[in-house]
Amino acid sequence: MNNFPVSSESQWTDPQILTKQTHSGFYPIEAMPQIMRAAIVETYDYAQTPVPVIATYALTALSLAAQHSAEVSYDGKSFSPLGLSLLVIAESKSICSDLFMTEFRRFQCDRQHAGVSDMAQYGAAMDIWKATYDSLRSEVKAKIKKKEDPGELRDSLYKQHLAKPKMPKVPHLIHTELSDTVIHNLIEKWPSTVVLADDGSSFLDHASLKGTSARVKILSTLKKNWEGSPFDFDQRNSGRLIVEKPRLTSCVVIKESVVRTHLARKSELMFGADYCDYSLVTGMEQVPMARVHKELPLLMSDLYAFNQRIAELLKLPFTLDLHGTLKPVGISFSGPARGLAIDFFNEVETQTNIDGKYYQVSGFVSKLPENVARVAALFHIFEGRDGRIEVDIVNRAIAICRWYLDEALRFFLDFSLPKELSDVVRVENFLLRRFDGDSQFAMTKHILRRDGPVRDLKRLERSLRELVDMDRIRVVEQGRSEIIELNPKIRGFGLL
Repeated sequence: MNNFPVSSESQWTDPQILTKQTHSGFYPIEAMPQIMRAAIVETYDYAQTPVPVIATYALTALSLAAQHSAEVSYDGKSFSPLGLSLLVIAESKSICSDLFMTEFRRFQCDRQHAGVSDMAQYGAAMDIWKATYDSLRSEVKAKIKKKEDPGELRDSLYKQHLAKPKMPKVPHLIHTELSDTVIHNLIEKWPSTVVLADDGSSFLDHASLKGTSARVKILSTLKKNWEGSPFDFDQRNSGRLIVEKPRLTSCVVIKESVVRTHLARKSELMFGADYCDYSLVTGMEQVPMARVHKELPLLMSDLYAFNQRIAELLKLPFTLDLHGTLKPVGISFSGPARGLAIDFFNEVETQTNIDGKYYQVSGFVSKLPENVARVAALFHIFEGRDGRIEVDIVNRAIAICRWYLDEALRFFLDFSLPKELSDVVRVENFLLRRFDGDSQFAMTKHILRRDGPVRDLKRLERSLRELVDMDRIRVVEQGRSEIIELNPKIRGFGLL
C-alpha cells in the first residue's frame, strides 16, 4: 500500500531489460484434488510454511500411498511406476513431515504389532530350516571330502533350499537415506517405500563420505527406482538378487547454500545420473519470513480428511507373482487426454532449442511426460475414479508440472547469474511481490533492508544503483527517509 507521493506513470521512461529471467508464479493449488487442497491451506495457516513446500510434502504422501497399487501409460504402450522424485531447496521443514507422514507411521506401527506372532513363527521356522540345512550341508561336504557321490543328499539339499521360509510382509515405509537396507526392505519386507530426507545436507554428506563408486551407485539406484527398472542387488550373505518393479518415492530437502556448493563444483550428487532432471524441484527464494508462534490446533479437520484418504489408499491390496514381484494394475489415458498431453509435451519441447525458454532445463523437459502421467494417475486414484484418466485430470496435472518446470528454470537461471546480478534480481522480485496492483508503488529503504532478501547494506546499495541506472526504480529522499519508487511500467517489462 502506498503511503508516499510518487511519480505518475507518464513521468517514467521504459525500463531497460534486466536479464532473461522467469518466475514460476503462484503455485497452482487449485489444480489439486479438493481434499488435498483444503489440507494444504489448513497446514499453511498453522505451519506458516510456503505453499509449494507444503504441496510437495502432500504429493510425497500421495505418491507413497498409491505407488504400490498401479502403474500408468500416457501413450498406451509402455507403463511407468507412480513414484515421484521431489527436491525441495529450502530450510528443513520437519513440521510438514510430521503432519503428512502421520498415517504412514501409524500404519507401519499397527502392522508391526500385528505381525509379532507371524515374525515369531517365522523365526522358529527359520531356526528349524537352518539347522536342517546346515546338517545336510555338512553331510554333503563329508561325502565330497571322501570323494563319494552325495546322491540323494544333493537332492535333499536342493529341496531344502526351495523350502526356505518366506519372511512375513511387515512394512518399513520411511527411510532418511538410500542404503542397502532400503533395497533389502523392498525385496523382503514391503514392496513400497520412501526416502524422506528432511535434512538433505546430511543426505549428501553421507553419500560423499562413501566415495565415488558409492555415489554413482546411489544415483544409479535412485534413477532405476524412478524408472521402475529392475536392478541387481548384492547381499553379503545371500548373494546377488534382482529387484523387480521397485516402488520408491523420494523427497529430499536441501538448503540452498548446500545446493549451490554442489552445483558450483559440478558435484556428481547433483548432476550425476540426471538426478535433477527427473525430480520435481521447489527452489524457494531466500526471503526472510516473520513467523508468529501458533499452538497446534486440537483438530485440523481438513488435514485429518486428507490423512484418512491416505490411510484408505495404504490398505489397497497388492498382488505378487510366484517370484514375489509386484503386479500393479495398469491405468491409461483416454484418447482426448492422450492428445492433450502430447500437445503439451510438443509445445514445451519446441522451446528447448538454443533460443528457447527451456533450453537450460531441457533435461527436465525430457522427463516431463513421465511426471505429468504420474501426477495425473495419482490424482485419478486419490479421487477414487474408475476407468481411464480423463482430460480434466490431465489438465490439472499439466498445471502442476508446468509450475515445477518453471520453478526449476527460475532456480537454475538464478544460480547461473553472477552474484551481483543475482542480488539485483532478488531485490526486484521482492518489490514486485509486494506490488499491490496500483499504478504506483513505493517502499522505504529501511523496510526493504529489513524484510527483503539482501540485508547487507553495501550489496543492497549496489543493487539499488543498478536498478536506478536501468530505469527500473527511483530512490527519492523525503526527510530522513529514502523512498524507493518502482517503475509502474515494469509490469510490461519485468520478471513476472
